[in-house]
Amino acid sequence: VVSAVILASVRGRCRFPPDKLSAKIEKYNKACLLKGFNTDIEGCVRVEADSNKLRWNEKRKCAELEKYLIKCDHSCNGGWGEYGEWSECSAECDGGTQTRTKECNNPAPQHGGADCEGEGEETRDCNTHSCPVDGGWSEYGEWSECSAECDGGTQTRTKECNNPAPQHGGADCEGEGEETRDCNTHSCPVDGGWSEYGEWSECSAECDGGTQTRTKECNNPAPQHGGADCEGEGEETRDCNTHS
Repeated sequence: VVSAVILASVRGRCRFPPDKLSAKIEKYNKACLLKGFNTDIEGCVRVEADSNKLRWNEKRKCAELEKYLIKCDHSCNGGWGEYGEWSECSAECDGGTQTRTKECNNPAPQHGGADCEGEGEETRDCNTHSCPVDGGWSEYGEWSECSAECDGGTQTRTKECNNPAPQHGGADCEGEGEETRDCNTHSCPVDGGWSEYGEWSECSAECDGGTQTRTKECNNPAPQHGGADCEGEGEETRDCNTHS
Protein backbone atom coordinates (compact mmCIF):
# COMPACT_ATOMS: atom_id res chain seq x y z
CA VAL A 1 0.00 0.00 0.00
CA VAL A 2 1.33 3.43 -0.89
CA SER A 3 1.45 5.80 2.10
CA ALA A 4 1.45 9.58 2.02
CA VAL A 5 4.18 12.06 2.93
CA ILE A 6 2.55 15.44 2.96
CA LEU A 7 5.07 18.25 3.06
CA ALA A 8 4.05 21.73 4.09
CA SER A 9 5.60 23.20 0.96
CA VAL A 10 3.35 21.18 -1.38
CA ARG A 11 0.06 21.21 0.50
CA GLY A 12 -1.12 24.02 -1.71
CA ARG A 13 -0.75 21.85 -4.84
CA CYS A 14 -2.48 18.76 -3.42
CA ARG A 15 -6.22 18.68 -4.26
CA PHE A 16 -7.07 15.99 -1.70
CA PRO A 17 -7.62 16.94 1.95
CA PRO A 18 -5.87 14.67 4.47
CA ASP A 19 -9.05 12.85 5.42
CA LYS A 20 -9.65 11.80 1.78
CA LEU A 21 -6.06 11.27 0.74
CA SER A 22 -5.74 7.84 2.37
CA ALA A 23 -8.80 6.59 0.51
CA LYS A 24 -7.39 7.82 -2.81
CA ILE A 25 -4.08 6.06 -2.09
CA GLU A 26 -5.89 2.84 -1.22
CA LYS A 27 -7.89 3.07 -4.46
CA TYR A 28 -4.69 3.65 -6.47
CA ASN A 29 -3.01 0.65 -4.85
CA LYS A 30 -5.82 -1.76 -5.52
CA ALA A 31 -7.18 -0.48 -8.82
CA CYS A 32 -3.85 0.46 -10.43
CA LEU A 33 -0.63 -0.89 -8.95
CA LEU A 34 -1.95 -4.35 -8.10
CA LYS A 35 -3.32 -4.66 -11.64
CA GLY A 36 -0.05 -3.91 -13.39
CA PHE A 37 -0.30 -0.18 -13.96
CA ASN A 38 3.07 1.21 -15.05
CA THR A 39 3.52 3.77 -12.28
CA ASP A 40 5.55 6.98 -12.42
CA ILE A 41 5.41 7.59 -8.67
CA GLU A 42 8.91 7.65 -7.12
CA GLY A 43 10.06 4.28 -5.84
CA CYS A 44 6.90 2.37 -6.78
CA VAL A 45 7.13 -0.82 -8.80
CA ARG A 46 4.16 -2.16 -10.72
CA VAL A 47 2.88 -5.64 -10.09
CA GLU A 48 2.98 -7.98 -13.08
CA ALA A 49 -0.59 -9.11 -13.56
CA ASP A 50 -1.09 -10.54 -17.06
CA SER A 51 -4.22 -12.38 -15.93
CA ASN A 52 -5.83 -9.12 -14.83
CA LYS A 53 -4.79 -6.49 -17.37
CA LEU A 54 -6.15 -2.98 -17.21
CA ARG A 55 -8.48 -1.80 -19.93
CA TRP A 56 -7.76 1.46 -21.73
CA ASN A 57 -10.36 3.40 -19.75
CA GLU A 58 -8.96 2.06 -16.45
CA LYS A 59 -5.44 3.09 -17.45
CA ARG A 60 -6.70 6.59 -18.18
CA LYS A 61 -8.33 6.84 -14.75
CA CYS A 62 -5.16 5.50 -13.07
CA ALA A 63 -3.02 8.04 -14.93
CA GLU A 64 -5.35 10.84 -13.86
CA LEU A 65 -5.31 9.72 -10.22
CA GLU A 66 -1.55 9.30 -10.28
CA LYS A 67 -1.11 12.85 -11.57
CA TYR A 68 -2.85 14.21 -8.50
CA LEU A 69 -1.00 11.88 -6.14
CA ILE A 70 2.32 13.10 -7.53
CA LYS A 71 1.21 16.66 -6.83
CA CYS A 72 0.63 15.51 -3.24
CA ASP A 73 4.27 14.40 -3.20
CA HIS A 74 3.58 10.70 -2.70
CA SER A 75 6.34 8.13 -2.84
CA CYS A 76 6.73 4.40 -2.31
CA ASN A 77 10.17 5.04 -0.81
CA GLY A 78 10.54 4.91 2.93
CA GLY A 79 10.53 8.14 4.93
CA TRP A 80 11.83 8.79 8.42
CA GLY A 81 9.45 9.48 11.27
CA GLU A 82 10.20 11.92 14.06
CA TYR A 83 12.91 11.05 16.56
CA GLY A 84 11.74 9.55 19.82
CA GLU A 85 12.82 10.70 23.27
CA TRP A 86 16.46 10.56 24.29
CA SER A 87 17.38 7.52 26.36
CA GLU A 88 18.68 7.87 29.90
CA CYS A 89 22.32 8.83 30.09
CA SER A 90 24.61 5.83 30.49
CA ALA A 91 26.50 7.55 33.33
CA GLU A 92 25.58 10.03 36.05
CA CYS A 93 28.82 12.00 35.69
CA ASP A 94 32.25 11.99 34.01
CA GLY A 95 30.53 11.67 30.64
CA GLY A 96 28.10 9.16 29.24
CA THR A 97 26.03 8.78 26.10
CA GLN A 98 22.37 8.74 25.26
CA THR A 99 20.61 7.74 22.08
CA ARG A 100 17.34 8.33 20.31
CA THR A 101 15.85 6.52 17.35
CA LYS A 102 13.46 7.16 14.52
CA GLU A 103 11.51 4.67 12.45
CA CYS A 104 11.38 4.28 8.69
CA ASN A 105 7.59 4.46 8.76
CA ASN A 106 6.64 7.87 7.43
CA PRO A 107 5.93 6.16 5.11
CA ALA A 108 7.33 2.66 5.34
CA PRO A 109 8.84 1.51 2.03
CA GLN A 110 6.25 -0.43 -0.02
CA HIS A 111 5.72 -1.68 -3.54
CA GLY A 112 9.47 -1.88 -4.16
CA GLY A 113 10.29 1.49 -2.61
CA ALA A 114 13.71 2.10 -1.17
CA ASP A 115 14.53 2.00 2.51
CA CYS A 116 15.20 5.25 4.31
CA GLU A 117 18.70 6.59 3.78
CA GLY A 118 21.07 7.20 6.64
CA GLU A 119 20.94 5.95 10.20
CA GLY A 120 17.89 5.57 12.38
CA GLU A 121 19.78 6.31 15.57
CA GLU A 122 21.83 9.22 16.82
CA THR A 123 24.02 9.55 19.88
CA ARG A 124 25.12 12.49 21.97
CA ASP A 125 27.29 13.05 25.01
CA CYS A 126 25.60 13.68 28.34
CA ASN A 127 26.43 14.33 32.00
CA THR A 128 29.94 15.45 31.08
CA HIS A 129 30.44 17.14 34.47
CA SER A 130 33.01 15.58 36.77
CA CYS A 131 31.87 13.10 39.40
CA PRO A 132 32.18 14.17 43.05
CA VAL A 133 35.29 12.68 44.67
CA ASP A 134 35.08 12.07 48.41
CA GLY A 135 38.24 12.79 50.37
CA GLY A 136 40.40 9.97 51.74
CA TRP A 137 43.03 10.00 54.46
CA SER A 138 46.70 9.57 53.72
CA GLU A 139 48.96 7.48 55.93
CA TYR A 140 50.00 9.02 59.25
CA GLY A 141 53.28 10.89 59.33
CA GLU A 142 56.00 10.42 61.91
CA TRP A 143 55.40 11.09 65.59
CA SER A 144 56.56 14.49 66.81
CA GLU A 145 59.21 14.80 69.50
CA CYS A 146 57.89 14.25 73.02
CA SER A 147 56.99 17.43 74.78
CA ALA A 148 58.90 16.33 77.91
CA GLU A 149 61.95 14.19 78.58
CA CYS A 150 60.41 12.51 81.65
CA ASP A 151 57.42 12.57 83.99
CA GLY A 152 55.11 12.23 80.99
CA GLY A 153 54.70 14.30 77.88
CA THR A 154 52.71 14.04 74.66
CA GLN A 155 53.53 13.60 71.03
CA THR A 156 51.33 13.91 67.95
CA ARG A 157 51.21 12.74 64.40
CA THR A 158 49.00 13.92 61.53
CA LYS A 159 47.55 12.66 58.30
CA GLU A 160 46.28 14.62 55.32
CA CYS A 161 42.92 14.48 53.54
CA ASN A 162 44.60 14.11 50.16
CA ASN A 163 44.29 10.46 49.21
CA PRO A 164 42.37 11.67 47.29
CA ALA A 165 41.56 15.25 48.14
CA PRO A 166 37.83 16.00 47.94
CA GLN A 167 36.87 17.38 44.54
CA HIS A 168 33.79 18.51 42.64
CA GLY A 169 31.62 18.71 45.74
CA GLY A 170 32.83 15.45 47.28
CA ALA A 171 32.73 14.97 51.04
CA ASP A 172 35.60 15.86 53.35
CA CYS A 173 37.37 13.09 55.22
CA GLU A 174 35.55 11.94 58.33
CA GLY A 175 37.17 12.05 61.74
CA GLU A 176 40.26 13.89 62.93
CA GLY A 177 43.53 14.29 61.08
CA GLU A 178 45.65 14.26 64.25
CA GLU A 179 46.19 11.78 67.06
CA THR A 180 48.05 12.16 70.37
CA ARG A 181 49.76 9.72 72.70
CA ASP A 182 51.60 9.84 76.01
CA CYS A 183 55.38 9.56 76.00
CA ASN A 184 58.34 9.54 78.37
CA THR A 185 56.13 8.61 81.28
CA HIS A 186 59.07 7.51 83.44
CA SER A 187 59.95 9.66 86.47
CA CYS A 188 62.57 12.30 86.07
CA PRO A 189 65.81 11.87 88.12
CA VAL A 190 65.80 14.00 91.28
CA ASP A 191 69.20 15.27 92.45
CA GLY A 192 69.69 15.47 96.19
CA GLY A 193 69.58 18.82 97.95
CA TRP A 194 70.92 19.85 101.36
CA SER A 195 68.63 20.71 104.17
CA GLU A 196 69.38 23.59 106.55
CA TYR A 197 72.12 22.98 109.13
CA GLY A 198 71.02 21.73 112.52
CA GLU A 199 72.08 23.24 115.84
CA TRP A 200 75.74 23.29 116.86
CA SER A 201 76.76 20.51 119.20
CA GLU A 202 78.09 21.28 122.67
CA CYS A 203 81.74 22.33 122.73
CA SER A 204 84.10 19.44 123.38
CA ALA A 205 85.98 21.43 126.10
CA GLU A 206 85.00 24.08 128.58
CA CYS A 207 88.28 26.02 128.11
CA ASP A 208 91.63 26.01 126.34
CA GLY A 209 89.80 25.37 123.09
CA GLY A 210 87.46 22.71 121.93
CA THR A 211 85.32 22.02 118.83
CA GLN A 212 81.71 21.77 118.07
CA THR A 213 79.92 20.45 114.94
CA ARG A 214 76.65 20.74 113.15
CA THR A 215 75.18 18.65 110.31
CA LYS A 216 72.75 18.90 107.48
CA GLU A 217 70.86 16.17 105.63
CA CYS A 218 70.74 15.35 101.92
CA ASN A 219 66.96 15.26 101.99
CA ASN A 220 65.82 18.51 100.48
CA PRO A 221 65.07 16.66 98.33
CA ALA A 222 66.56 13.24 98.73
CA PRO A 223 68.03 11.92 95.50
CA GLN A 224 65.54 9.76 93.56
CA HIS A 225 65.25 7.87 90.28
CA GLY A 226 68.95 7.93 89.69
CA GLY A 227 69.46 11.54 90.71
CA ALA A 228 72.85 12.69 92.03
CA ASP A 229 73.78 12.79 95.70
CA CYS A 230 74.38 16.13 97.34
CA GLU A 231 77.79 17.55 96.68
CA GLY A 232 80.19 18.44 99.49
CA GLU A 233 80.14 17.49 103.16
CA GLY A 234 77.16 17.23 105.42
CA GLU A 235 79.07 18.36 108.51
CA GLU A 236 81.04 21.41 109.50
CA THR A 237 83.26 22.08 112.57
CA ARG A 238 84.34 25.19 114.42
CA ASP A 239 86.53 26.07 117.39
CA CYS A 240 84.91 26.93 120.71
CA ASN A 241 85.82 27.90 124.29
CA THR A 242 89.25 28.99 123.26
CA HIS A 243 89.83 30.97 126.53
CA SER A 244 92.25 29.66 129.16
